Amino acid sequence: MTPEFKLIRHKRFSEYPSGSAITYWNKVFFITGDDSTDILKLDEVLNVMGSVTVEKYAAKRIPKPIKPDYEASVLIHTSIGDKLLLLGSAATEVRKKISLVSLEDNNKVIHLNSEVFSRRLRKLGISELNLEGITLVGSEFLLANRGNLGYPENHLIVTGPEFWNNQSSVSMRLIHPDLKKITQEFTGISDIYYLPEADVLFMCTTSEATSNVYDDGAIGKSYLVWINNFQSKLSQGTCLPDGWLDLQMLDKIFVGQKVEGLCVQKVNSMTLHIQLVSDNDSGDTGWFELEATGFDLS
Repeated sequence: MTPEFKLIRHKRFSEYPSGSAITYWNKVFFITGDDSTDILKLDEVLNVMGSVTVEKYAAKRIPKPIKPDYEASVLIHTSIGDKLLLLGSAATEVRKKISLVSLEDNNKVIHLNSEVFSRRLRKLGISELNLEGITLVGSEFLLANRGNLGYPENHLIVTGPEFWNNQSSVSMRLIHPDLKKITQEFTGISDIYYLPEADVLFMCTTSEATSNVYDDGAIGKSYLVWINNFQSKLSQGTCLPDGWLDLQMLDKIFVGQKVEGLCVQKVNSMTLHIQLVSDNDSGDTGWFELEATGFDLS
């Protein structure tokens, strides 16, 4: 069966900047902005529940040269409670950052440096770091490194549990996703989400007129991409998409929106809900929810 999608909800948050990641926990959506001081909390009907402060700065947007550039988030379960892991892009020295937010301990935040881990990724063969996605596949973490027009290569990085605490010794290997079938122009991975119930890796990719990991460029198109039977592909050197959706073709509301965050929930045996967040490079955050059918959820 060919998957089918429809847009069922959307909302703009003009007071929250630069949405880059989204995580769902305990009926709450946590939205992270790459230059925001706070994580935005939304309930299931999109009411703002408050925020969690992760960085200190006087203005609501942290200037580009000093922002931690949190581009990815993932929920992790630990022996002392659930935490939200925020991953800096590592594109510059100040962006080599990992932060852990304790969701069950008054939102206590611990900041870590990812210098050692980043150095090992370069030695593994990633010339330009721009970490934009993270998800769990079984007990392993999968990270996404985004390419650009000057470095047109995307990478998926498979690494072990608690990699942030074992940066010098944790296992790591690369998978090269071949996305050329999607479009003739280069698209970079902007987030990933693994859904174990379907054994599917979802990813967002976007086209952007930039030739480096620092500068923003004109926003192009955003795509939702999926890879089926992903567990079997973890040991392969390359992987191909099984399908993709041009979001602008689904709805014109996606024009000018750079989709950077993604999470997925199984609703029932037939239906998924997919949440997306976008950055329009003007300080706003867009929130979208798709209903998807046609995936094997058995």
